[in-house]
Amino acid sequence: MCDGKTRGEKYISAPVVIFEVLSKATTSNDLFVKPLIYEKFGVREYNIVHQGGKVIQYSLIDGSYDVTSNLTQNDEYTSVVFNDLKFPLSNIFD
Repeated sequence: MCDGKTRGEKYISAPVVIFEVLSKATTSNDLFVKPLIYEKFGVREYNIVHQGGKVIQYSLIDGSYDVTSNLTQNDEYTSVVFNDLKFPLSNIFD
């Protein structure tokens, strides 16, 4: 989800919200490298999705990420950026 700045059919701004699904091959990069890049470009919400049924939600506060929520597959996800974006996590882990 981007803020809507486009050039033709391409977005030219950073996403506002990102969901990153972890895999064994990229876990280190997803947990340690990408958050630094996303912070730099002002991505306001970064969600790490563990395939085992867990989501860690990070919010950009004063230029760095803080954990907003630790969720399990039994919880409801609610975006800190888009209040109307919410769904039961069981929908994606079943």
